Parts: sequence; C-alpha cells; structure tokens
Amino acid sequence: MLYLLLLSALYNYRAPLINKIDPRCYENEIVHAWVYFTDKGITAEEINRVLEGIKRRMNYSSINRRILRKSQVYYEDIPVKEDYIEEVIARGGILLYRSKWLNAASFLLNRADLEEIAKLDFVYKITPVARSKNIREIEKSVQQDTGLLTDRQLRMFNIDSLHKLGVFGSNVRVGFLDTGLRRKHIALDSVKVIAEHDFLSGDQIFMEGNPVTYQYGVYTSLLFKSTSNRIELFAVGDTYYLHQPTRDVLYTYSMDNGATWREMKNLTNNFNTWVTELAVCGDSPTFVFYRDRSGIKFLTMDTSLITQPQNLTSGLSFREPSAVEIGDTVYLFYQNKNRLYLRKGTSNGFNPEELIDSSGSNIKMPRAIGGDFKVGIFYYNYPGDSIFFLRDTIPVSSFSKKFTNLIGKDPSALSSGDTIFLVYKDASTPPLLRIGFTKSTDFGQTFKSPLILSGELNSIGKVSIARIQNQILIAWENEGCIYFRLSFDNGNNFGNLDSLNKEFVYLPTLGVVAQEFKKFYCERGDDNTDDTTYHPRHGTEMLGLVGGYSPDNYIGVAPGAQFIVAKTENPDSVYEFPIEEDTWVCGLEWCEEKGADIVSSSLGYTNWYHWPEDYDGRTSPASIAAYEATKRGVIVVTAAGNVAMPQLVIPGDAQGVITVGGIDTLFARWEYSGYGPTYDGRIKPELVCLGAAPIVVNPDSTNSFLYSFGTSGATALVSGICALLLEGHPNWNPDSIREALIKTASKADSPTDSIGYGWPDAVKAFYYTSPIGGYPLKKNCLLTPFPNPFIIGVHKNICLPFFLNTKTYVEFYIFSISGKLIKKEERTAQLAPGKYTDTDPASLNAGFLWDGKDMDGNFVGSGIYYCLLHTLSGGDDITKVVVIK
Repeated sequence: MLYLLLLSALYNYRAPLINKIDPRCYENEIVHAWVYFTDKGITAEEINRVLEGIKRRMNYSSINRRILRKSQVYYEDIPVKEDYIEEVIARGGILLYRSKWLNAASFLLNRADLEEIAKLDFVYKITPVARSKNIREIEKSVQQDTGLLTDRQLRMFNIDSLHKLGVFGSNVRVGFLDTGLRRKHIALDSVKVIAEHDFLSGDQIFMEGNPVTYQYGVYTSLLFKSTSNRIELFAVGDTYYLHQPTRDVLYTYSMDNGATWREMKNLTNNFNTWVTELAVCGDSPTFVFYRDRSGIKFLTMDTSLITQPQNLTSGLSFREPSAVEIGDTVYLFYQNKNRLYLRKGTSNGFNPEELIDSSGSNIKMPRAIGGDFKVGIFYYNYPGDSIFFLRDTIPVSSFSKKFTNLIGKDPSALSSGDTIFLVYKDASTPPLLRIGFTKSTDFGQTFKSPLILSGELNSIGKVSIARIQNQILIAWENEGCIYFRLSFDNGNNFGNLDSLNKEFVYLPTLGVVAQEFKKFYCERGDDNTDDTTYHPRHGTEMLGLVGGYSPDNYIGVAPGAQFIVAKTENPDSVYEFPIEEDTWVCGLEWCEEKGADIVSSSLGYTNWYHWPEDYDGRTSPASIAAYEATKRGVIVVTAAGNVAMPQLVIPGDAQGVITVGGIDTLFARWEYSGYGPTYDGRIKPELVCLGAAPIVVNPDSTNSFLYSFGTSGATALVSGICALLLEGHPNWNPDSIREALIKTASKADSPTDSIGYGWPDAVKAFYYTSPIGGYPLKKNCLLTPFPNPFIIGVHKNICLPFFLNTKTYVEFYIFSISGKLIKKEERTAQLAPGKYTDTDPASLNAGFLWDGKDMDGNFVGSGIYYCLLHTLSGGDDITKVVVIK
C-alpha cells in the first residue's frame, strides 16, 4: 500500500504496461531498443522548482524562442532520471541516447537480459528502435551553365518576389537533420552555420583536447592509472564477434607523458559476455577487475597479459567491483543487492569471499581506499541515499561502520595517509543533485562540514577527483558538458566554476602526469559533418536549396538564414552501429536546444510500423518527438516520402508538423509522392512543392549542379519559405505558420489526400497578416543605429545594423563632422544577403559595433559622426550618430 501511495505522488506517472516487452525485441540476439520509464522521479510538490531550474540552465536562444512564440518549459524538458538508466546498465544495457521528451533511453540489449530489465518497477515498456528508410532519390546533371538556374523554382512559389522586397530569412535559425554538409561548392561559401554535430562518428577518448584513440563505437567506463614509467588508460568499449557487437576491457598506455599512445588493446576477448563494470589497482602486476554476463572476473597484466581472465563470482547479481592494493595484498569489494563482500588476494589467487556488511536497502557504488595500515570502503544505500564508511586496520578482521551524515550518491575518494578527500553527488535537496566535497583527517572517524561545489542539477554523470600536494581538482559531467572546480588549499576553498567548453563529452577522468593535472574525457561524435567515410551528399544538396547563393546562377530560398547541421543519417553505406530512430530524436532535441526556429528533415522510417494503423501521430517515437518540438515553438517540416502507393513515412504523420509532398514543374503530383490521410483522418501532406525536379548544388563540384527528384527537395523548399515568413513574423508559432501557408495555398478551399492544400504562395503567406521590419528593402543600406545617442561610459557599443541585397564584401568607415577618418573595419569574407543586426560581435549576423574609440584606441569627443557602409557589389549608404562623452 505504501508503495502505491508513493507512485501516486509522482508527477505524470504512467503505469507500466502489462506486457512490457514488444515481441519484436526477441527476434535477434542483440536488440537496439527503447526503454521507456514510468516517471522522472519527481513529485507534484517538486515539479515547479525543478522546472525553474531547467529554465535557468536553458540555452538563451531556446528560451527566447519559447517566450516569443508563447510556449513554455514543460515536464518533458526534464532529463531522464539517471538512477533508472543506471539500473538498466547494471542489467547489461549499453546506453546509446537519452530522450527527455520521450522519457526513454535507447540501449543495445542482449535478448537474455530483457526479462530482468522488464522486472524493474519504473520500466514502462521496451520497444525496438526503428531503422531509417534509405533516401532513394534520382539525380541528373544540369547541362545549362549560364543564367539563373533557380529562376523557375523560385518563381513557381513567388519566392523571388519576397527576395525583391529584401526578405532572405534573416535572423532565422534552420536546423537540418540529414547527412551533413560539404562546403566545397561556390554557392555555399557564405552559408552561416552556427552549430554542427556528427551524431554517427562514434566515441573518441581525449587527453587535454588531444586524441588518444580513434573514433569508434561507444565507451562506458574510463579509468586512469600511472606507474613509474608510463601512464595508462583502461576503458570498456565496443568490439565485434561474428558480426555481433560485444563489450570488452580495452587498454592503452603512453611512455612519454601522453605525447603518443599505443593502439588500443583488447584485454578480455569476451565474445558475447559484455563487460559492464571495471576496477583497476596495483603496479607490479596491475589487477583488472570487471563484471560481465558470467560474473566478476580478474586478470593481471603489465603492458600485456600475465594471467588470463579468471572467475571470482558467478551470475549477474554480484556487481560493482572496487579494489585497493595495500602492501602485497589486494582488497576487492563488491555488492550483491543489500550485501557487501570482501575478497583478499594476490596474483596467485583470492581467498573465499567474506560478508562484511548488510543493509535494509540496496548497497550501491562501493569505493575502496587505503590509509596508514588501514583499509576503508564507502557506499550509499538506495533508496535513502545515505553514505556510509566502513574501516578496519590491517590485517583486517572486523570492519566498523559509520554513517557519514552525508545524503548523497556515488562517493569517490582518494587518500593521503589517514586523510580522505571525498567528492559525491549531494542528494539533500531532492529530486535535484549537487556536487559535494568533504574530507576527514582521521581516516573516516569524523568528516568536516561539506562544501557544495555546484548549483542544483537534474542529473550528474561521472565524478572524478585528483590531487597534487595542496591542490585538489574535481570534475563532473552534466548533460553532456564537463565542469571543474580547483582548490589550492587542500580542499578548504575552491575557485570559480570552469568548464571544458565542449558538448557531447562525458566520462571525465582526472590524472596526474609529471606533477600536472591532466583531463581525460570521451567525446561522442564531433563537429565535422563532412567526412570521407560517410558522404554528406544529400544533406549538402538540401541545405543548398535553402541557404545556397551564387549571384550569377544559383539563389537559395533563404540565404540570409543561419543553419544548425545535425548529421543523423547515412544512406550511402552500412555503418557498424545502425543509424536509427534514436539518433534522429537526439538530433531533433539538440536542434531545439540550440535555438532552431525550423527543423527540416527528409528522413523516413517504415520498419516496425504498420500502415495505416501505426500512423496516427502518437505511436512512433519520431512522430511523438516531432510534436514535442512544435510545442516548443519549432516549425518542423518533414517529407511525405518517396513511395509508389498511398502511404506516408514516419514522422510524416506527426501532429503539428508540416508534411510536404512533391509536384513537377507543371504543378502535377509527382508519381512517387507519398500521401495519407493519417489513421486518425488528418490530411497529409498539408502542402506540396517542387519534387521533380529542383536544381541543387553538386556536392562534389565547386560550380556544377544537379536535378534532384524526391520529396526531400520539396521539404527543403518549404522549410526555406517558412524562414522567409518568420523573418517578417518572428512571433508566429507553428500553428500560425501552418495557417498562413494553408489558407493561402493553391487548393486552400478544396484539399485532396494526394496534394493536401496545394502548393504555397510565399508572398500571400507573408502578407497573411502585416509583417514587421520596414519592407521593402531594395538596396544595400544602413538600418537604424542603436543606442543613438551613444553615451560613453554608459553604453558599451553602438550597433550599426545593415542590410545587403546580394552577396558582397563590406567595409565600414566612421568620420568626424570635419571629414577626418576615425575608424575603419572590413569583413574578411563575403556576406550573404539579408539583415545584420546582432549586437554580439561573435555572431554571424553581427552589425557593425563601435566602442566610441578612434584608431589609436582613444575615446572620441562629443559630437556628430558620419557612418559609411561601402559594399564592393555597388551601393553605399551613410547615416549619422551622436556621441556624448
């Protein structure tokens, strides 16, 4: 009864399905699956405080878009509860991606582990991750090499008329979920990419920003160790056996303090037994303990194996090995639910296990340390999150147990003599966590009052600690970012918060090399979406349709827009780790976090989904995620699919998105354009656009072009039109955009299943209500400066925004009223057409910013100053500003 009452108090709790496991999960020995959770571990009383914390940490662009479009921060924005993910990992799951919107995470699971995972009370259901339907689109070379090649595709939808008014999609962020971007073509040299990430390139271990390993697979553990003549890294990572993924202990070392590293070596060759946990101790030899599907094992090694892996326990119930070597003896601790065990041993073998503690609740994360002729072990209990410490003198006979008065998780400690330095995840303000630090000078008999080193966080990943004399460095991971705090006085005080300033990084691991702190970490993917292995062909063609610009022959729909590029798919070859629906969902959530106003996607999923009953907008994870994006003010534009029958592809059935089919140049439906309606009776596609065949850039050329056949091109064209509309109506939300496009489309009064409401008219949609922004803008010009007057000492800069009607180089000049040159600035690259109004100098859309100083760095006097915009394409403008000193 108490358990049921606790469940009823959880906010937005959904009761588990009676049959949690989708039968299709059993079809293969290794399944790529979504594990959905019942809740996020938050009560109704806690929800508002948690949401306020989420809002404080959100990207400015994301929160600003939500405010502008009258959206909000939702329960679904809260991250997945880490405790739930850890329990799935403990039962053999390999974590791939988290989705806060779905309250789920994707894992590689062994078929034999499904039942144990399904027994977890907080697991709602387990379903396969759908694989993408490859983009099969025809391309033909364009023979014409003179004139404006895009003239027809712009005029068909009145896009050219908006360009003549000065509308180019300025200050609108368009996200692309596709195959990446190659910038080789001349029409792409002024594309404004503000964020880029390759979700497919695998994990890579770094030391201080320098790669230690190649990109490959997924790492789940990382440990640092040093000896007298080398530094070493141990990891749990992906390997293959008979074309099936498996997990092994991997090892590398450096003899020159990290300048060069040996190639990663597989220590375990586990075939299909999947390593999940890892511990290392000792010098000569090194002991490596790990847990796989058959239990806890150990091996000994130098730079190569000395003894082969040997069993210490059997079965998955023995978990979380932690070991310390004191003298010639290794003390190995591990837990089995609510029991804590010790085994003592040497390289010759280990004594039988001893039960040293039991608890009324589960024992979690035992961590062993050594002192002066003493050995100790931390752990926390769950539920309860109370941290305990057990200690004994050597030779050990009976451990004494002490509650540390700390409420927290995942203790991690190091020692110097009898002084213990302890970092942990403070859980005293549930459901949020903080980083806590304390120390003991009497080997755990007493602990000082803890210091809190972070704000309240929804989740914390790995925590690491290292020490050099009186310096202590602590690192932790939070939602794909790594943070640090450094103390110079042995942990009495800590400096300001620092960070790695990177995304998609995890497993922070601190080491000491030549008396310097070294930061090791793992990075998932990278910010280069143009690689030689997986060609970004399709993504380049689609982004070029929107953002491409070469004045003489090629003009995209919205060349003034800014772009967020997520490489989430690869139709060109078979990737070792399948490109599937979870990657798309992760990319979509990332685009939203980066402040995308629009997300364009041509990806389609058909595997696992049955037409038409599963196409209701509420069944597939991708469709649910697409709808969640629209709730946050993101316009999602997706393809109807290239099929030869009445059918859509996922997420074309999603609610709130704009699904786009294809037509030819005579405005007739393209014969392979998918269509609905959806299972619940909604018209899909809503719109059609040119699918047979818009002209796209040739990604492998600098100046040639292709015809592209498919609904992908139609989708990109509509995405570009949406960017034009948002420039004039920045507060329009997805419903407003849909209404303006649908009500002004060619078949607004007589929609059909096959072409929806027809093809869009960009001008009519733009003027569906009156735009803001002072249109038309027909020539290169300066816009209204601000603040004006500019008061030195009060204002940091004066911004001189400007507009360009074509791609060009620009120069700025400031003159005194007497004609003396005060300041000059040149933009080193050609700028795309559109408005440049941002006050952030790092922005790709920055206006000209003047700090009131002359070329010698001195503030100018009060007076009137003339500002000149000079463009190399022709067309200058001048305005004046007032400076008050």
